[in-house]
Amino acid sequence: MKPLRKLSFQKSFSSAGQVKLNIENTIDNAPNAIILLNLMDNAYDKEFKKINTTNEDYPQKLKEHTNLKEWNNKLKDLIMNLTYSMRSPNESTLTIIEQLKSLLNQGITVPENGIPTGAAAGDGDKMVEMVKEVYDYIQEYDKVPHIKMYDDIWWDTQFLISPLSYGKPTLEQLENLYKICGYANKLHNTYYKDKKMTIHSGLRVKAYNEHLKKNNPNVASNSSHIYGKALDFDIEGVSTNELRTKIVGQGFKGMKKSYSTWIHIDLRPSQRGYANDW
Repeated sequence: MKPLRKLSFQKSFSSAGQVKLNIENTIDNAPNAIILLNLMDNAYDKEFKKINTTNEDYPQKLKEHTNLKEWNNKLKDLIMNLTYSMRSPNESTLTIIEQLKSLLNQGITVPENGIPTGAAAGDGDKMVEMVKEVYDYIQEYDKVPHIKMYDDIWWDTQFLISPLSYGKPTLEQLENLYKICGYANKLHNTYYKDKKMTIHSGLRVKAYNEHLKKNNPNVASNSSHIYGKALDFDIEGVSTNELRTKIVGQGFKGMKKSYSTWIHIDLRPSQRGYANDW
């Protein structure tokens, strides 16, 4: 099965009227697109049921299958939302289109063996492209897009990126943020998939970090959060000491420190095994 990337859009849109002109063919074919996606859904389920649950690679296949289903369902929702929105195009129409563009740009290929490849399956190169797309989106629209970074982390998750009013992040900061979030995502998916993970702080541009320090002396002047290299998070019902032990067991080599309500991890090489960096 070929990648579902047949829907294409122009790079920019100057008005709702232009939007309608650019995507009218997509809207006309929306019912057929939904039918195709439903057929793909059934095919994914059929192929996945053939996999023996006792196989060593079953957890990975389950993760890939879940990602693929989520990608497919998200695409169906966006197509339907776009269909309704086009009846009276407005600013929200542009938002839906950007979300649809981003999802399609990730791309998923389903070969004959039913195992997906592409961004939603964890393809590193595609994820690098996604970071660039997020950066470009922030530069153009002055807001963080509602795009999934990992299975349980969205780019616009509250507190993941400091308010843009204090300054926009650089591409390097976003790349660092993506890397550090990968460790938290891996920890959550491996041990605590059914528990809620909450982000307390991620990337903080320098101006916002200085703003926080005025009210909290524990905020480090040269915090790793400024560079997007640090993440503070917790997982519901799990002690921070347990989180620290588990993430070390998964091979995390950076600094980490357990606080009472969250764990701090960052990409600096660990020397004493912990970080004094709120």
